[in-house]
Amino acid sequence: MQLPEKYRMVFVLREMENRSIDETGDILNITEANVKVRLNRAKIMLRDNLGSYYKNDGVYHFHLMRCDRIVNNVFAKLGL
Repeated sequence: MQLPEKYRMVFVLREMENRSIDETGDILNITEANVKVRLNRAKIMLRDNLGSYYKNDGVYHFHLMRCDRIVNNVFAKLGL
C-alpha cells in the first residue's frame, strides 16, 4: 500500500493477478514499455522498503528468473 498508485496497480496486475504485459497495458491505458518500466520501479521500491526490515547478512540475494525458479520449486515441493 505504500507504493504510489501507478506502480502499485502495475505490480498487482502483473505479479498478483498474473496478467500479461498486453492486458496490463490495456487495463491501465499505457504502453507495454511503460508497464515494464513501472513494474521494475515498483520492485525496486518494494525491495528498498522491505530491505529496511532485514539486516543485509540475513537476506539471500537472487535475481529475477533465478528467484522465480527457486520459489516455484519450493511451492512444488509444498504441493501448492
